[in-house]
Amino acid sequence: MGGLVGGTAFSTGGPTVLTESEAAEADAQIYANDFGVSLEVAKQRLADQGQIGQAIAALRDGEPSTFAGAWVEHTPKWQVIVRTTAAGPSATAVEGYFSASTIPVTVKSDAPWSEQQALSNLQAMEEALEGTFDEYTLYLDPREPKGVTVSVRIPSNMVGSTPAQLNRLLPDLVTEKSSAVGWHDGPLSRKEAVYGGAEIQFRNNDDLHCTTGFAVETSRGLTGLLTAEHCSDDGDVDYHSPDDDDYAMTFVAGRDDDSGDFAWYTTGEVEDNRIYSAPNTLRNITSYEDDFDDLFIGQQICRYGRKTGAKCDTIRVLRENVNEVLMEKNIAEGGDSGGPWFFGNKAYGVHEGERYSWGHRDAWSSVAFLEDSISVTVLTD
Repeated sequence: MGGLVGGTAFSTGGPTVLTESEAAEADAQIYANDFGVSLEVAKQRLADQGQIGQAIAALRDGEPSTFAGAWVEHTPKWQVIVRTTAAGPSATAVEGYFSASTIPVTVKSDAPWSEQQALSNLQAMEEALEGTFDEYTLYLDPREPKGVTVSVRIPSNMVGSTPAQLNRLLPDLVTEKSSAVGWHDGPLSRKEAVYGGAEIQFRNNDDLHCTTGFAVETSRGLTGLLTAEHCSDDGDVDYHSPDDDDYAMTFVAGRDDDSGDFAWYTTGEVEDNRIYSAPNTLRNITSYEDDFDDLFIGQQICRYGRKTGAKCDTIRVLRENVNEVLMEKNIAEGGDSGGPWFFGNKAYGVHEGERYSWGHRDAWSSVAFLEDSISVTVLTD
């Protein structure tokens, strides 16, 4: 037994362990296939992602009164679009923030207010909606001119109503401060059901499964395995290896709240800093994203789940106040909960479920808040 890793257990001489360059090439190949570009172009674009995130964070800090948001588009043209108010910096000044990357920059100076003001508007709208509707979500979205996206679950007595009829239910503040409201006749959030061939098994129900995330450690060197806290709701669990061996997992701590959806377990075995990124492929985790502000809309991130396997997608929504990242698509299924979100050899988050925001989207919790949440960090050596 070589050790326990995110996704399953590995045996010495078993699955292939990717080098750092091989891991980068594997991620680039998925990007190339998804966006119809060459492997070399994909490598260059993905290599720029770290610098792009840092540039957007610097722009946010450097121009707080006029910066209204930024996002990366991959098709039909690869570019970063920066939205500012009319009083914002010149296009040349904005481009200077991105000088370390090769990405073209487009500046839109049409925002009615800054990102900071949009956040204040969002908080005021949340208060206005409270008590009026049973379920609603609000997100900062710089692609919308007013910077806030709103989704509301249609009240049961109003299902079948027209958008105009539904909009009349909204407080005036919401109508004034948001570009549009999306109405949905079902739940706006859902945890992935825990079934479907993952490698955490529930002792009281063989049909229920989750996926392990990353190996983690405490400040005193105690190690364990990370998954989603909601995976612990269904009872005691075992770590199930490809050789059909089971290893008892002992729950240590977990939270499913505004700090994220995290839980960690000890196993009595050696936990390793490798994760599965494909059914028979391991990669080393050598770092983790410790600053939520370095994430950006349009960033390509990959994940692995024991139900749906290896998939990549781009970020659509960032909700720092509740530690939640929403992707463009909803690809994950039951059994993928708790699985790792990563890029290259860097850990980014843990899969939690699905959210509705003008469409169903995969959702995950960022490991940037892992230590604050449950007092562990991702194991990187």
